[in-house]
Amino acid sequence: MLGDPVAALAWLVNELSAVDIGLEVGDFITTGTCSEPIPVEPGDSLSARFDDLGVVTCTFVD
Repeated sequence: MLGDPVAALAWLVNELSAVDIGLEVGDFITTGTCSEPIPVEPGDSLSARFDDLGVVTCTFVD
């Protein structure tokens, strides 16, 4: 939608600023993914391994 994670972050900062909300030290912001979406269907399971952090698995339901 915004095409670039930096553009998404700039949009967020501007929107928050418009209502007098600022970011604080330690705030964690995720702006999305840098990979293409993967089509899934109910019953599909996907796992991701994050080196020292471990594995996360997601099973999709309808």
